[in-house]
Order: sequence, then structure tokens, then C-alpha cells
Amino acid sequence: NNNNNNNNNNNASDKTIIVVGAGMAGLAMALNLAKTGVQVEVVEKRPDALEQRGSAYGLAVNAQRAMEEISPPTLEHVKNVGVPMHTGSYLLPWFEVRESLWKECQEMS
Repeated sequence: NNNNNNNNNNNASDKTIIVVGAGMAGLAMALNLAKTGVQVEVVEKRPDALEQRGSAYGLAVNAQRAMEEISPPTLEHVKNVGVPMHTGSYLLPWFEVRESLWKECQEMS
């Protein structure tokens, strides 16, 4: 009944969502959740997950539109440190994107 539903209202800000993985997808998810006011904790099994290593990463034009929604500061960082390609993409070490997203996640917590 309605009384039970009203008494059991769960405020999303009273809960912590655990995001598994500190890769680009996990950090983007955590950032989007944090922007809605949800408490977020990112867990990563690899102790070296945030080291500066990895391969090159290409951020295509459609991914840039998504990044503009997720994290305008990260998109700006990509444009500053990445190599522009003739296709409109940017090529850069992938940790540059991850570190920018991680920094923004930390600022929101």
C-alpha cells in the first residue's frame, strides 16, 4: 500500500554505489553517478592500476561528444595533450584520459 511505500523511501544519497574497475568505463560511470549526488566508491583489484603505463588510445569524434557530457575537463585535457588526427580523433596515451577522470572523481568525493 501507499503508506508502506512512503515509509520506505530510500534516498539515493544515503547509499554508496560500488563501481568495480578503475578503467575508463568504471571511472566514467563513477563520475556520472557522483554528479547525480550518489556516493560512489571505486574499487580496483590491481594495485598498479593507476600507474602511467599502457598503450595509445584514440578518442574518436563520437567519443568526444560523449566525453563532453561526461567530463568537459577531460575532453579539454585530451585536446591539449593528444595528437590530432586527420579524422578528427585524438591519439594519446590512454592513462592521460584515465588520470583526468580519476582526478575529477576524487574532487567529487
